[in-house]
Amino acid sequence: MAAIQRIVNAKRTQVWDEKTLNAIEDGLVRMGVDSSNAIELDKEKLGALITRYNRGFIGQKSEGYMERTVWAI
Repeated sequence: MAAIQRIVNAKRTQVWDEKTLNAIEDGLVRMGVDSSNAIELDKEKLGALITRYNRGFIGQKSEGYMERTVWAI
């Protein structure tokens, strides 16, 4: 949960809450991915959020998230 909250730039409480869901939905909308039923993160949705993170849209500086953490889908 903390990893997903980091990817979507939500407070890392490690608890699923409405703020996390809203951050996920906002990220999906910004990436042009259907945000309906965002509670079910499939491969496409999670990939879009990671791509957004890697592009630095939420303030990341250098290197991609996947390179730093060996996250792959």
